[in-house]
Amino acid sequence: MTYVGFRGGRNWLEAIAQKLNNNMRAGTTYRISMDLSFARGYDSATCYGALAIYGGVILTDTLELLWQSGAFLNTDWKRFTAEFTPRGDYPYLVIGGDVRIACNNAYGIALAVDNLDDTLREVPTVTYQMEPGCQGMSNGRIIAAASGRYAPFTYDWEPVERQVIYWMGTRWHLYSEYTCC
Repeated sequence: MTYVGFRGGRNWLEAIAQKLNNNMRAGTTYRISMDLSFARGYDSATCYGALAIYGGVILTDTLELLWQSGAFLNTDWKRFTAEFTPRGDYPYLVIGGDVRIACNNAYGIALAVDNLDDTLREVPTVTYQMEPGCQGMSNGRIIAAASGRYAPFTYDWEPVERQVIYWMGTRWHLYSEYTCC
């Protein structure tokens, strides 16, 4: 079994960093998943597990906090997915213990990370334009456009078994709602 463990306290923080092949870009949303476990009794009595992800411009940087797991106590592996949108451009992704939540002892936090995704995925941006059909007819349409680094994109559409009534202008309109899956 291979995994990485982190400790953290008032005066220290353990972390790992990776220089990315492509910088994270400001305003772009990213997603990465990993399994986390509270390492109770790692080498002392610890409070909880907690992970933080940062964007940085150098290897040891914690310039922008991008995501926090929050405190967890699960000692079995649990899957977490981090989704974040940096405010700056960063060549480094830094992952480590998060000691921002008060801990009632001097031993701090401890956690283990396993099955970390090998790729930081850009989440595509999808925009929709809806054109309701005429009453009693199935001629409405939805135009979807996706943008992002991993084009081309494919779409799957399935009708939802409900109708939606909405107010537009001076009257109510009825149309069948469709959703992108």
